[in-house]
Amino acid sequence: MIDWLASLDPRVLMAVIGALALLIALPLEVAAFRRLRRVQLVSGTMYMLLGIVVVLAAGLGAITARARLAKDQGFQAVLGSTRGASPEPAVVELNAADLAQPETPGHLRANRVEDLLLWSGEDADTTRAVRECARVYARQRAAGATLQTLVDDGRLLAWCFVHPPSDGCARITHLAATPELRRGDGRQRFAARVARTAVAGGASRVLLAQD
Repeated sequence: MIDWLASLDPRVLMAVIGALALLIALPLEVAAFRRLRRVQLVSGTMYMLLGIVVVLAAGLGAITARARLAKDQGFQAVLGSTRGASPEPAVVELNAADLAQPETPGHLRANRVEDLLLWSGEDADTTRAVRECARVYARQRAAGATLQTLVDDGRLLAWCFVHPPSDGCARITHLAATPELRRGDGRQRFAARVARTAVAGGASRVLLAQD
């Protein structure tokens, strides 16, 4: 019950407390005035005091709920400022030398999110990157990005998102690779291969976000 009350919006809680206080206190005050009019001083005074206690309790509950609301709003403001202060990934523009990198082995496939399931290794960084890619896939696709996966002989080697050209500039984000491709210059060669695909699709420039 307490957990359920804690989950309520403080504004709703304040409104409920106020309504209940009126429903309880109003009959008590009416009864008190009627008894006082009939000179039943003791019972009339008791009803009046009881009504006052109910109203005071309701006011205390409303103050507590309002304080919780202010605390929640302050927390959200701090959280928002923290999010806004998070550093953006560095972005570099791939030049002609970058695009001239040798071809990587494997097949480059578009929007085959099931390729992420081909990773079955134990490397923690790769597993975390695969999960992050799966988590943002729907949002990235809704934004118009294409998931590019590099697969060779049933093994996942690398993946990234390619955003369509805006003013002639395409963007590569969330680029990651398995340990097999991270050896040597595998990541750079994969980025170059994806960039060449973007240029073939009409991009005049390609930016790489280094997450």
